[in-house]
Amino acid sequence: MAGSRYCALRAIVAAGGSNPQLQAVSAAIAAGTISQLESTALAADSQKKGYRWKRTRASHRGLQNPVENQQKQADLKLLQQAAREGHLKLKDLDESGFDCWSPVSYSWSFAGTQKRQEQTPRHGRRVNIIGVWEPHCKFAYGLVVGSITSATYIRFMNAQAKQAQRLLKRTGKMTVIVQDDAPIHTSQAVQQQIREWQKQGLYLFYLPRYSSELNPIEGEWHQVKAHQIRGRMFEDEYELAMGVIAGLQSRGEQTGCQVKRFRFNSKRRNKLSSTSST
Repeated sequence: MAGSRYCALRAIVAAGGSNPQLQAVSAAIAAGTISQLESTALAADSQKKGYRWKRTRASHRGLQNPVENQQKQADLKLLQQAAREGHLKLKDLDESGFDCWSPVSYSWSFAGTQKRQEQTPRHGRRVNIIGVWEPHCKFAYGLVVGSITSATYIRFMNAQAKQAQRLLKRTGKMTVIVQDDAPIHTSQAVQQQIREWQKQGLYLFYLPRYSSELNPIEGEWHQVKAHQIRGRMFEDEYELAMGVIAGLQSRGEQTGCQVKRFRFNSKRRNKLSSTSST
């Protein structure tokens, strides 16, 4: 589709400077917002030819176990159906990370010029996020500067277990969290907590290996990175965290999803832990 859009752009430019559509394209190029023309004739022409503008996904399908994958997908569909019918609450969990320096990407610019992203004096540390998502309903997350460990995961899950316990007492419904089998999700410390979580009404469903495409929360991470904080350079971890918080809130408003931040208690109170919840 990118090639088709480029050819269409060349044709518009050749039509002459008085063309209103050319003026719109020129203004978008100057502002670096050419993507806003997705709904114009440039995108419509390609869509008519069967093209769709979609993210290219990193794939591990060659490493998947077909039998396990098929069985797990069948089980997941049953859980999703039960959730739709109101028999249980289903959530998707995953982790991701954000960098102070946004990845450099392609953008439109006039011939002989090049758009630049000025780097900040220091790179800074990554801000990692753990979140649970109820599609089009609620999104809860916690931020950590540095790595998310099994202990971090357990603290986050303990909070989820308390919510599950309240739901169980109020409605009799159990809560199921869908996640991958990352080491922090399957450690010995986690195994020791599972029985207690189940008593509180919280159960875990592990996706088959190398099957991240089965977890829809992956798409939410992409949306925040590709739209809410794309092309931004942050001075430090605090500024990055504030950008992520604002980005998640913006995404929640777009999708009608309630966003709530989980705070990891720390003996040392810092800027990140003292910021207001969204």
